Amino acid sequence: MRESISIPQLFMMIVLLPYSSAVLFFLAPETEAGAWVAMLFYILGAIFLQIVYISFHKKFPNDTIITYMPKIYGKILGNFIGCLYIVYFAYMSSRIIRDYVELSRLFGLTRTPMMVVALTFVIIAMYDVYCGIEVIGRVVEIVFLLLILSPAVILIMLVLTRGGVREIDIEPIFQEGVWFVIKSGWKLITFPYGETVLFTMIYPFVNENSKKIKIVSISAVVFLGITLALNEFFYLITLELQITKKAAFPLLTAAALVRVGNFITRIEVLVMAMLVIGGVYKTAMFMYGAVLGTSQMLKTKSTRCLVLPFGVIIVFLSKIIAKNYFQHIEIGLEFTPKYIHMPMQIIIPMISLGVIYIKDLLKDSRTSKKSKTETHS
Repeated sequence: MRESISIPQLFMMIVLLPYSSAVLFFLAPETEAGAWVAMLFYILGAIFLQIVYISFHKKFPNDTIITYMPKIYGKILGNFIGCLYIVYFAYMSSRIIRDYVELSRLFGLTRTPMMVVALTFVIIAMYDVYCGIEVIGRVVEIVFLLLILSPAVILIMLVLTRGGVREIDIEPIFQEGVWFVIKSGWKLITFPYGETVLFTMIYPFVNENSKKIKIVSISAVVFLGITLALNEFFYLITLELQITKKAAFPLLTAAALVRVGNFITRIEVLVMAMLVIGGVYKTAMFMYGAVLGTSQMLKTKSTRCLVLPFGVIIVFLSKIIAKNYFQHIEIGLEFTPKYIHMPMQIIIPMISLGVIYIKDLLKDSRTSKKSKTETHS
């Protein structure tokens, strides 16, 4: 029986995929206190990307990005591009694991070897992938509100904590001009919004037509953008700007400030546990994309035989992609957005959509000429 996910599940999956990692960091620090403004502005770019991704699904409703690339470019080039996406999904999965390995080592598991933490993550993610996309969708239904509302709960507790919330002067945000905020925050289009390219692997499993999928996808990224903008604003009113920019994980730094009476303290441990759940989901989703893509390319009967090999590859990648936390963050902020995310999330999809458009125009032109010839004859 073919697996399927519902429209509400799709909405929650799209939101949680970028959110699970994005909530960890103060995004677009170059924009200073205008990060939340940039986050809201780039919702427009996120909507544009959803329209691009859904256009493929409308044209090829039963295909993933792996199987329709050969239909667009031909077998050789199309399969090569498909291989690039498989590698990209595996790489993304390894980066997410490394994010949470570093998180665990900084908060709570300081003496635990890196590989032990990574293996634990991957084993749980492998089980999710082995169970399939339906099971992943059901898990998301359970944890969605828990993960989305955790920053709001922390904010309420900080309000109850004397001195927990600071005033913020929004006037300096626009001292450099709105264009400065927009220009400095361009990476937001790749992370978090561009990560939704993964759903080009998932749309065929949604039990609704492309029109409804388009509406839900756009609604999801709008909700995501507003939620993350509120998170950025939350960091600014709970932590000083310079502390927020320098903090490895601002959400946990803010959680550590909570002191309600003499009994509600150290909630960062609970917050970290919730974040780990989100990290496992995100790892599993990108691993699923890599496994499914490889299965489609190799035409295997089941994806399950590929779960273990990819688990091993992803653990190995998570260790070698960076020497330490600081290099990992530098690569993630400087190299990956420009040279990996941009081509895979934006450039290749847009060029591919252009090729489809040109092919359709040529096809219509030939059909028109043929019909005119038949009419004259």
